[in-house]
Amino acid sequence: MKAAADVGIIGGGIIGSAIGYYLTKMGLKDIVLFEKDYLTSGCTGRCGGGIRQQWSTSDNVKLAKRSVELFEKYEDELDFDFEYIQQGYLILAFTDDEVRDFKKNVAMQKKHGLKVDLISPRQAKKIVPFLNTNDVLAATYCPTDGLANPFLTTFGYAERASEGGMTILRKTRVNSIERKGGSYRIRTDKGDCTVKYIVNAAGPWAQEAAKMIGYDIPVEPERHQILVTEPLERMVCPMVVDFYHGFYGSQEKRGGFVMGESDPSEPVSYKTSSHWKFVESISKKFTYLFPRFSNVKILRQWAGSYCVSPDAQPILGPISADDPNYFLAVGYSGHGFMLAPATGEAIAEWIVKGKPLTTDISHLTMERIEKGDYSQEYNVV
Repeated sequence: MKAAADVGIIGGGIIGSAIGYYLTKMGLKDIVLFEKDYLTSGCTGRCGGGIRQQWSTSDNVKLAKRSVELFEKYEDELDFDFEYIQQGYLILAFTDDEVRDFKKNVAMQKKHGLKVDLISPRQAKKIVPFLNTNDVLAATYCPTDGLANPFLTTFGYAERASEGGMTILRKTRVNSIERKGGSYRIRTDKGDCTVKYIVNAAGPWAQEAAKMIGYDIPVEPERHQILVTEPLERMVCPMVVDFYHGFYGSQEKRGGFVMGESDPSEPVSYKTSSHWKFVESISKKFTYLFPRFSNVKILRQWAGSYCVSPDAQPILGPISADDPNYFLAVGYSGHGFMLAPATGEAIAEWIVKGKPLTTDISHLTMERIEKGDYSQEYNVV
């Protein structure tokens, strides 16, 4: 255990690893990442790997678009294969209200330079021939959305950050944090480390990490379940999203369908167990959208946690004006993987250069929550 470092990062998922990588890339070497288990052991290793830029708020669109720009450079820059494929996202509208909202969203997204279109059910069926479009009124399609392997992406960031000087402490639980002059003493089950900056990237456990130093941040853990089917011949290219019924699904590299759903009845909890109710519900949604695949066998199911914020957008930056060296990178509401590159770059710029320069995240700080000055993100499943 190092006795001191410039930056201490709590959380060894995609967010903590990306921040560590961009800090080292910007020349900061003295970093310690604390992970209570193994890298990707939290929500990163349980997500579906989707990368989407089609959002209803400008801030999420900007973060996602910048993340895709960085994902497109990832393999060359890091010399690490993370199984990235830009196969698009097809988002379905089933009501007149959804069509109205999608038109507004597409206009906003295009203003940010996103290549996205509102298309007809007939056009949607050309993109996904096996899709049931009988009740679909319209859809949006962005060809540069895609998928990647969450494990490999995280490992790539972590390995390159480690080569750049970051110390990764696995199986090291942070028990408490104390202010020590202008620094922080992080107490763990393996010793103490004093740091100048702290980054809370603890995902579902972000609130616990904040409480260690006296803050109550408005994020909560929420279980979301997912499953994968047996491998089939590859026939569905884009990720298909249905906000109306609460469904998302795509065909992964080896041919299996990976799918999940939203469940409004899910309570706040740290549960990561699975149950039969989910299988029944997701099977009905899947076979409604893809009737041809009603006899597909399920291989396995699992669950992970979303770290949910009040507006379903991340909370980024210093926790308060009085505590400018304690940074938050939390509250992604299930979308941390796809927003990680831009987050890593922005937080690293804020620490090293005094403010984020590449992507404006000024309206994603805790201040918006405290003032109630925020826009709700509705494109969540």
